[in-house]
Amino acid sequence: MIDRSAAGRLVLTLGLLLSASSASFAEVVTRPTGLNLGDQYRLAFVTSVGRDASSANIADYNTFVSNVANSVPALAALGTSWNTIASTSTVDARDNTGTNPLTSDPSVPIYLLNDTLLATGNSDLWDGSILNSLSVTETDTRHSDFVWTGTRFNGIGDADFAMPGISPNFSTLNVLQGHSSIATLDWINVSLVRSPSLSYSFYALSAPITVTSVPEPSSLAVLAMGTLCLTSRRRSQRQKRRAVSAE
Repeated sequence: MIDRSAAGRLVLTLGLLLSASSASFAEVVTRPTGLNLGDQYRLAFVTSVGRDASSANIADYNTFVSNVANSVPALAALGTSWNTIASTSTVDARDNTGTNPLTSDPSVPIYLLNDTLLATGNSDLWDGSILNSLSVTETDTRHSDFVWTGTRFNGIGDADFAMPGISPNFSTLNVLQGHSSIATLDWINVSLVRSPSLSYSFYALSAPITVTSVPEPSSLAVLAMGTLCLTSRRRSQRQKRRAVSAE
């Protein structure tokens, strides 16, 4: 005879353990829910650390966001490339990220690292607003501050305020910013410029990622199931021994 109350307590205990441990060891979501084998998507985040916007070379900023991404094991394991959603005086953000809706750039859904949809594709990214603010960092913390972009709402670099802020119309250097807590056009162009010597965060966007395998169960879930099976087996053995002793 099975001790149902004991089994119930065991299941409850393991459930609480699984829930608490999952919260303690939570990682960024690198495969959004609802995707199937062969589907493509991109990931985006805002860097938790900043740097200046004084370089005219877009590669410097791409290297910066790539280093931030690869400092997180779950992101490094993707083996993808990362570019910044920002513009210099010679490279537009939509071309730097391969999201130009007027070209043959692949248009795929873009997700934040907390499994939230940012944009349905390239046109949606550059239509003046995004579905949710780009306020999730590479470690799934929340960011609410200005961000270097040098970019207008349509993904094109600002004529006067793209990085590094050199303009024939102004005597001082200034670069356009966006704000990570806003989902309207201010996410990329908040109509505020600052000296490029200051340190602010950058937006990062991955190359298209293809779903190639079914997600594996977490090690904690496997451990919990194994513990449940082992405990049930031991209880069954004890009950059999009692039955034999009673004969």
